[in-house]
Amino acid sequence: GPGRAALASSLWMLAPGAVIAGPYWGQIDAIGTLLMLGALVFASQRRWILAGALGGLASVTKFQFGLGLFVVAVAAIVESARTRSWRPLLAAPAATATVLVVSLPFGQGPLELWTLLKNAGQEYPYTSLYAFNIWAIQPGFWKPDDGLVVWGGLLLGAACVASVVPLWWRRDAATLLAAGALTSLAFYFLPTRAHERYLFPAVALLAPFAAARWRVLPGWVVLSLLYAVTLVFALARTVYTDVTVPRWLDTGLFARTGQIWIAVFLCLAALASAGLLATVDRTFAPHPLAWAERVRARWVRLRWWLVERRELVAARIATERAHARRVQRAVLATVIAVP
Repeated sequence: GPGRAALASSLWMLAPGAVIAGPYWGQIDAIGTLLMLGALVFASQRRWILAGALGGLASVTKFQFGLGLFVVAVAAIVESARTRSWRPLLAAPAATATVLVVSLPFGQGPLELWTLLKNAGQEYPYTSLYAFNIWAIQPGFWKPDDGLVVWGGLLLGAACVASVVPLWWRRDAATLLAAGALTSLAFYFLPTRAHERYLFPAVALLAPFAAARWRVLPGWVVLSLLYAVTLVFALARTVYTDVTVPRWLDTGLFARTGQIWIAVFLCLAALASAGLLATVDRTFAPHPLAWAERVRARWVRLRWWLVERRELVAARIATERAHARRVQRAVLATVIAVP
């Protein structure tokens, strides 16, 4: 409803990580996230050409936003198979045409784009590039990922496949946004070579669920607040920035022990959010245990009981007033009550 929509907007507009990564740092993750969100929403409306086009545009904005195109592609294939229609498959040529229209003027054809993607993935062969994920816990930031990169890739692949399994049964807005949020969480927490800002789209896509389902809200708050802390950490450690932090913060929370605890709490919050989205809270419907509805129902019952008691007392008083021996009864009651 409008109330939850306003709450979701407020949660996102006031999210400190979004403010730091966008207006403060000047990064463009919000643009790619918006394109990814649009692709998923249009796919839920069965507007496959627009969904494919936005998914392709998100992919060339930054390759990690191609997760939205992956979700749209799976949804289109499943929709085509379940409805025996070729129209959902129009998302593929729409995405391809959009990518080529954007990239060809820069001399980037399919082979060049693949080379660009490959080089970007191989540029920093380290465990974590200030992403507070499982690899930040052990062995830590900027460690050679020889032998670990394959395991990270396998974990990411398995998580992405698991994220889109519910699309076989439902392809509504909640299910598609949940798949996008889960794949984004996986892309930040599971592979090596992840950057600090890869969590941005997950925080955005989780906001509607945090507004609609009270069980998701605590995990989202932890993710949002700690994400902002990790961005400050990355800015303070990144070369060519003028961001500094107090010495007590640098030697306390930002020391190695503090880094591990931040990563642990982030991983736990992500795991809790992912578990809820994968099971009981993959919907925007009002929560079945909504406290406001329960309080309202109990108040209605209490008012009915009070009105009933008041009417009974009024009827008894009226009866006593009309009784022929009311004076004698009043005197007797006074004698008994007053010693």
